[in-house]
Amino acid sequence: MAKTLATFRIEEDDWKAFKDWAENHGSNASSELIKFVLSCLGRIDREETVKLETYIDSYLSANLDSHLESKIDNNLDSRIDEKLKTALATLRSELHAEIETLQAENQALRQRLEEVSRLPATQPRTPAAP
Repeated sequence: MAKTLATFRIEEDDWKAFKDWAENHGSNASSELIKFVLSCLGRIDREETVKLETYIDSYLSANLDSHLESKIDNNLDSRIDEKLKTALATLRSELHAEIETLQAENQALRQRLEEVSRLPATQPRTPAAP
C-alpha cells in the first residue's frame, strides 16, 4: 500500500508541546500520530501498545546498565595506557635523536667560529683619493 503525506494546521505552541511530549516518551510526533490513526481504525490496540511500551521502558531501565557493563571492554584503560607508553617512548627517542643532531650542529658551529676568530684581521680598505 502506498504511503501519503498528510498535513494539517495546528497552533505552533501545541505542535511544539506535542513534539516535546513524544520525544520525552522516546518517540516522535509522526510515529505517535500514525499509532493514533491505526488505533482509531482498530488496526492496533492503543492500550496494549501503551502497556507494551511501558513494559519495555521498565525492562530497559532495570536491565540496560548491567547488560551494557557486560559488553564494555574492561581492559580499555590498560590498552590505552599501553598505547600511550609506546607513543611516548617513540617521541622520547625521536626527541633524543633531534637533540643529538642539534648538539652536533652546535659543536660544528662553535668549531667554525673558533677557526674564524683565529684568522688574522684584515685591514679595512680605504677608498682611493680622487
